[in-house]
Amino acid sequence: MPPSRGQSLIEIIVAMAVFVLAISAIFAISGSSFKNSQKTQEYFLAKEIAREGVEASRAIRDNNWANLTNGDHGLTINNNQWIFQGTEDDVSAQLPQGKRKINISDLGTDRKLIVATVAWDNGGASIDQLQSSTILTNWQKTTVPPSYCHGAARACDTFVASPTCSTQDGCLWTNAFSGATTNPGFTSNSTGWTGADWLWRATTETRVATGGNPGGFIRIRVPKTRNILGGGYWRQAFTTTVANPTATVSFDWKNIAYASGGTVTAYVFVDTGSGVPMIGTQVWSQTITTNTAWASVSSINVSNKVATAGTYYLKVAYSVAGESSSMRPFTIGFDNVQLNWSKTGSCSGTPTTCDIFLTQTTCQAQLDCQWIP
Repeated sequence: MPPSRGQSLIEIIVAMAVFVLAISAIFAISGSSFKNSQKTQEYFLAKEIAREGVEASRAIRDNNWANLTNGDHGLTINNNQWIFQGTEDDVSAQLPQGKRKINISDLGTDRKLIVATVAWDNGGASIDQLQSSTILTNWQKTTVPPSYCHGAARACDTFVASPTCSTQDGCLWTNAFSGATTNPGFTSNSTGWTGADWLWRATTETRVATGGNPGGFIRIRVPKTRNILGGGYWRQAFTTTVANPTATVSFDWKNIAYASGGTVTAYVFVDTGSGVPMIGTQVWSQTITTNTAWASVSSINVSNKVATAGTYYLKVAYSVAGESSSMRPFTIGFDNVQLNWSKTGSCSGTPTTCDIFLTQTTCQAQLDCQWIP
């Protein structure tokens, strides 16, 4: 049975609908592919623009580290060189409504974090954004070691004068001191000297105006007698003001009267007390067997007798013991009797180490310290 006209019309309508749907699907697929391709191109372009921002920042760093100031920056070219300008730059010629921003922040001394951000309109309801970053260092900076004071400061005890000692930090100068007993020559009197008996036999201690070496002198006389044990001494106090000074004694002596049979001895003492001297502690002694002329004794070192600062006594003494066949007295004279003590100025202490000084002036004021620039 031949087809009816109504049926053929329906078939034609269905066929046309299928064709339209097929064509629409093809166009939809093509449009989506085109749109995806466009987004991919924009992404890669944005990535290159961000990288360019990072490299531009590197070029600015190479020109002058100080230009990498913290914050947001835009980029432009001036005299064929990249420079920062504004807070962002326009890249809409490459991307729809595109903007590029370079953010700089510190990562410590001489290190910066660079973040380049590119944003553009993706044609939809949102904005696409891409970032590229790097860390830049101040590679051109030359590290200069700090200046300092170097060396071994000269020891205090090597200085022999106040100016150099006092300049050396940590050192202390002690002034020189000296002193002496007085009236050594007994020129007009025996002031400063005191005579006293020694042992049990009374003696006489007097100053004689003439017959000394020269002029006046002091005398000790043991009276004439048999079976004697007697003696006498002269003393003078003196004071040292420092410990361990150098001390010496000088004097002249003469045995004026002597009788055989006696044991006669002259002595010099430096004592801590004013009382009678003790045999065995003398700094000088001389056994006498006859009369003598004036004899000089110079610079006996008695430093060990004045080890500490204080008051001491210089004594010259004469003793007679034993049996004498004569009734003559025993007599001795002393002249130019003097003890001298002195201590030179000295520098003591511990010098300050060189590395304590922080300036060239103070460093170079110290001997053997050297300023290293």
